[in-house]
Amino acid sequence: TEEVKKLRSNVLNDINTLLLAFRRMGKSGLIQHFFQSLDGDLSIKPIYFDIFYTKNQSEFVNILATGMARSFPEKSKPGKKIMDFLKGFHPTVSFDRLSGMPEISLGYQSEQATEVSLRAMLQFLEAQDFKTMMAIDEFQQIAQYPETNTEALLQTYIQNLHNVRFIFSGSAPHVLTEMFHSAKRPFFASAQNIFLKPIESEAYLPFIRNHFERAGKSIDDDTLNWIQEFTWMHTYYVQMVCNRLFDSGIRKMTLSLAQKLIYTYLAEQEFTFSQYRNLLTSNQWELLKAIAKEEMVETPNGQAFIKRHKLGTPSHVNRSMDALLTKDLVLREESLGKPRYRVYDVLLSRWLQELRF
Repeated sequence: TEEVKKLRSNVLNDINTLLLAFRRMGKSGLIQHFFQSLDGDLSIKPIYFDIFYTKNQSEFVNILATGMARSFPEKSKPGKKIMDFLKGFHPTVSFDRLSGMPEISLGYQSEQATEVSLRAMLQFLEAQDFKTMMAIDEFQQIAQYPETNTEALLQTYIQNLHNVRFIFSGSAPHVLTEMFHSAKRPFFASAQNIFLKPIESEAYLPFIRNHFERAGKSIDDDTLNWIQEFTWMHTYYVQMVCNRLFDSGIRKMTLSLAQKLIYTYLAEQEFTFSQYRNLLTSNQWELLKAIAKEEMVETPNGQAFIKRHKLGTPSHVNRSMDALLTKDLVLREESLGKPRYRVYDVLLSRWLQELRF
């Protein structure tokens, strides 16, 4: 509720937003929820596209064109204008087999042609008689493009737009913070931050209870408190656990029943989780287990932690930690300026805690 208010305030006051969140915290869902709240507002039109799988500027432009085509009904006035505009690029138009939504490809373009296409699309949106709210998800991906001018190019085009506002969102807070808060980077001080934290239990737990009660079911306080502790209130895992409990057919959910259901589910995932052992070195695997056992670690290269879990030397731990962070198996959080580390996947962490070897 509060984040939607902030997003609406920003777009109405011509402020771009940087939306930061760890993976599976709900940022994409928040954006879609915000866009739904704009439904019926004739003065603001939303466009959403996810660039996580793009590898270069050409693919970025294709995803942008697809986002434009998908955001407006083809037979609506703006939809017709957009399709007529995109036809000028001689695109290949296909349709997703599952959703039936259009996919636009401009084919191979030289770097110069890509830059011209990108500028033309943004200028087209700028010229419309409505304000466009454009959300670019996983925006940190542009830092990986082989074209080293992508940030500067985008910011050059964006800073001259007055009728198009942006939500830059992503799941790599450290990359995006550097991108938007370093005076050496083109996007410096160009957006207002929203860091999406776990939903407060005071709001989330009654919300869960209400869903059970509306279906003629009940869930007791002990179970709700256990869900809070088990999932760390990480949105995706709260939803997954509650879905399992809700779909079990049990009318009166108690703590013992809930734990039996979820730990049975963890046991079913053993094959998947155990594959991580084949993907990691022995040092990396032991460090991952040690972090899971303690849930949150502040000094992984400290002597006490190393001795407690027989992890070798600080240099071994440092190398293993770098690998686990790169593989997104361990999450680094900042707390009062100090880093803390935990296993990224809550279910993997809980499964590791149950291991006896």
